[in-house]
Amino acid sequence: MGNTQFCNKIAKLFKLIEPSTESNICSDCSTIDSIYNSPYFYGNLPSHELIRDFLKEDGDFLFRLPIVGEEQTCLYLSVLAGGVAHHFAIEAVKNGYSIDSAVYPTVTKLINRYRSEKKPLMRDTTVVLLKRAVRKPHWLFQISDIHIENKLGEGYFGFVYQGLQKLPNGDERKVAIKFLKNKTDKTLNAENESFSNECRLLRRLNHENLIRFQGLAVGAVDVRLIVELCDSDLKSYLKNDTATMSICVNMFVQVASAMEYLANKKIIHRDLALRNCLWKNNTVKIADFGLAREGEFYEMKGTETIPVRWTAPDVLLHKKYSEKSDVWSFGVLMWEILVKGEYPYEEEEKQWNGHFLTNLLKALRNGNRLNLPNNTPEDIREIVIRCWNLAECERPTFSEIRKNLEMVYAKLENNSVIKHENT
Repeated sequence: MGNTQFCNKIAKLFKLIEPSTESNICSDCSTIDSIYNSPYFYGNLPSHELIRDFLKEDGDFLFRLPIVGEEQTCLYLSVLAGGVAHHFAIEAVKNGYSIDSAVYPTVTKLINRYRSEKKPLMRDTTVVLLKRAVRKPHWLFQISDIHIENKLGEGYFGFVYQGLQKLPNGDERKVAIKFLKNKTDKTLNAENESFSNECRLLRRLNHENLIRFQGLAVGAVDVRLIVELCDSDLKSYLKNDTATMSICVNMFVQVASAMEYLANKKIIHRDLALRNCLWKNNTVKIADFGLAREGEFYEMKGTETIPVRWTAPDVLLHKKYSEKSDVWSFGVLMWEILVKGEYPYEEEEKQWNGHFLTNLLKALRNGNRLNLPNNTPEDIREIVIRCWNLAECERPTFSEIRKNLEMVYAKLENNSVIKHENT
């Protein structure tokens, strides 16, 4: 269904709350003639998991648009009961609006009836009561609050643009804005899961070397993730600037610190690579958490698109991720930085015949690894080789990596000072 057609079909549902002297859902909704402008309307949220995050106590409820798999011409009421979010379609019928057989002239009257009279909604054997309309958090914006400017990049699931975000106090700030591509229905669920997962994780993370969450913009058709704007991607910086070994090692320290932070929070990134690192004020920022998962371990259940060249061989064989699989990817990232952004296994692939993955696993089992530059310090070489141990239990933790890298960096800086004093 096209965006215009979809908007036309739900247009009627956007004029639901009428002025009324009765006890409304909330006093500040009583003079609003469109639920779209209500502080309790959450727009086009991408997943049930994200919706559940807003509902804290039994009886909490909110309004939203349908997600993938739901009836696309209905407004939805999401309510928490028994610690579980229940979702009810509000249908536009001939004489008004209905959740069950009863029809009310407006959604306001419908909700007030269920709320004031404590009339239960039933979901199987669960009694669902409406108690408190949940106001949108400060970081949830409308699409009209952001202005799209030039395109910054493109990934498998989405586009990233530079833009301006209008803040509640009227100020504007420059931001990066990520939103999903228009793909086929077959890929839509995967897109939404990835996007929702990234939104949920980023707003809970706070580390200097992780991209900072600035908000979520929701509208009638799509949802957009707002993050801090960086100077460039790290690969462009490496290509256009003379990064000394000391600068490279400092980058390693920064990334290792961020990954240690994630490991302590039991978050596995699963897509650590140069393409997902940005550069701002001499600081590395890890971005793109679409594949990230919570837990000490994560096992793929079905088929997923994964970055094979950065993925540990044990994951390729057994589909089980952990901190130690991120450590392998970190080793590949270190190599990418040292070679200033070359593509992993590009030269090796030219010598291989047949299936890439089969050849890669065979080469790794035979002890072959990506070739580090000749000027790589021995201390750094040892760390990278340990990251690429076939036995994941033999790979170091990010805490250990960070400490070792800090010592290497201090040694390089000290040698640089001594060399400078002797010149």
